[in-house]
Amino acid sequence: DIIFGVVTDEDNIVVNGVEFDTDNAIITVDGSPGNVDDLKLGMIVKIKGKFHGDGTCDAATIVTDNELEGPINNIDIDNSTLTVLGQTVIVDGDTVFKKVTGLADLVEGNVVEVHGFFDENGSIVASRIKKKAEEALPDDKFEVSGTIVDLDVSTGTFFIGALPVDYITEFAELPSGGIKEGDFVEVEGYLFNGTLYATEIELEDEFDFEEGDKLKIEGIITSVVGSQFVINGLTVEYSSSTEFKKGEATGLDVGIKVRVE
Repeated sequence: DIIFGVVTDEDNIVVNGVEFDTDNAIITVDGSPGNVDDLKLGMIVKIKGKFHGDGTCDAATIVTDNELEGPINNIDIDNSTLTVLGQTVIVDGDTVFKKVTGLADLVEGNVVEVHGFFDENGSIVASRIKKKAEEALPDDKFEVSGTIVDLDVSTGTFFIGALPVDYITEFAELPSGGIKEGDFVEVEGYLFNGTLYATEIELEDEFDFEEGDKLKIEGIITSVVGSQFVINGLTVEYSSSTEFKKGEATGLDVGIKVRVE
């Protein structure tokens, strides 16, 4: 059984309305071993475990990884957005701030860590924004997740949103099968003159599940076709027997945040 969503209670680890027993869970935070104290309000987590009939679950593994970490390029208070490493980050009423009280406390050049869901435009609707530093240092590593566009194998470059990425360096570690246009990846590297020089590129796969697994997932609808819609890259199909809460099928539209079981 798999749950994917936002931590809404960090004291009891509640995600999508389910409280988790984390005593025996293997926890991974940004690719490194972690513990339950590292799981904070607003983080997006993927949890594998066993559900019980009382609404609780024994967690076996918990994985959390931010979508973006880097310096702020621009802040638009009026439209509740900021740009980080060329990626648009949208702030809404559910966004949790750490080390600052809100968007108005941030300035261009601050380094932030962002958790959130991708919308239909590839923007990140932030569930959590943490200020990491006043400004970037020359040897800081940053990371960004997104879809590869304008891949040029001859020059070893591509774009994630508006961010140019150079992956032809002696330090770059690539997936074993290589990369291609349209791949959803996480890129880590050093920023120089507006280009991210990659040290590691990983293919991102949010849902590593087996047939028959039970899923409870949260996300933003990125497309709707007939009785199907897509969230987090996963196609969801509904029918006349599907139970709807707080709305109906006619309310399903691009940009709407939903939970699906």
